[in-house]
Amino acid sequence: MIEFERVVKDFAGGVRAVDTLDLIVEKGEISVLIGPSGCGKTTSMRLVNRLIPLTSGRITVEGRDNREIAPEDLRRKIGYAIQQIGLFPHMTVGQNVAVVPRLLGWEETRVAKRVDALLELVGLDPDIHRDVYPRQLSGGQQQRVGVARALGADPPIMLMDEPFGAVDPITRAVLQDEFLQIQATIAKTVVFVTHDIDEAIKMGDRIAVMREGKLVQYDTPQDLLARPADEFVRAFVGADRELKRLGLVRVRDVMSAPGGEPPEPGEDAVPEHASVRDALSALVGRAFGETPVVDADGRVCGVITLEALRAALRREVEERAS
Repeated sequence: MIEFERVVKDFAGGVRAVDTLDLIVEKGEISVLIGPSGCGKTTSMRLVNRLIPLTSGRITVEGRDNREIAPEDLRRKIGYAIQQIGLFPHMTVGQNVAVVPRLLGWEETRVAKRVDALLELVGLDPDIHRDVYPRQLSGGQQQRVGVARALGADPPIMLMDEPFGAVDPITRAVLQDEFLQIQATIAKTVVFVTHDIDEAIKMGDRIAVMREGKLVQYDTPQDLLARPADEFVRAFVGADRELKRLGLVRVRDVMSAPGGEPPEPGEDAVPEHASVRDALSALVGRAFGETPVVDADGRVCGVITLEALRAALRREVEERAS
């Protein structure tokens, strides 16, 4: 767990980047910091691993004041993934992933096993990618290596500063999905910075909206969309809040069993883990109002209809009005 207690960060010239921040990041959850440029979100995150010193207040990491932990020890137990990736160009992919385990003095056999396991975890074949250099990878592959390196020594905490912001939208969505699948297995405590409200809603267990260094609202995605704290938050999350809330409902929760013989999956099939919002986008404009739903193995497990999606949208509108 990470706890901010009345944290203040001032820079030269009297600029207050973080203003009396109180925030708790629960163990095993992804807490997203979001807000306009200059709101203090990245500064707040960097205070956790002491990349910059705080001015006043206190940050505890797993119950200990982070100022009482030697910086190098603190940073070795906190994974750090950034938008620019920051891979060492003169090192192979395997050497990049192995940096922290080797700093910790792991024996080489253990390091090699960890490198291969992490590359597999992020969807890269160790036999193909272990010995190549970052310049030989695509942007999405480099981002995967960055995440693998952040997980190198199996840290309990991860800091992620717009980690998927440097890739195209399609690759970004894939990386988001893959990280959420990984998180479901490893349950790290994550502080995730983004400027994209859709990414925040998708990735976060809780979302902290910041403005001018202050925390404006800290809530689950559902509550943030349903009950914005003020006009600033309402404007920030956007006018399409009902549609965004549909992004939190999974297709498996509204699908129905296929009647008769299960249909063939085909190209129009919708994954059961997809959001209702994604399914609505897929179905609108088609000549038919029903499409098969497939599980992780590509087998048909249900069907989704436009009427079911309309019903889900009506429920969101009614809940907002209540």
